[in-house]
Amino acid sequence: MNEAIRVEGNEREEVDTAMMKRYTEELNKLNETIQNERKNREESETAIYDMLKDVVSKVKAEIDTEKKER
Repeated sequence: MNEAIRVEGNEREEVDTAMMKRYTEELNKLNETIQNERKNREESETAIYDMLKDVVSKVKAEIDTEKKER
């Protein structure tokens, strides 16, 4: 009987260890996904900002040119 209890306890520990390992792996995958999404968003925001900055500069230059021509 004691042997059966010990074996069952060991099996539970193995299951618990496997579950914790899987939990940790899934959590790491989620963290990696979040970091990648954050990086991609920041890169996109920077690209959009740079494009808008370029457009504003071109429009400003055109306005300045028109003012000089008048």
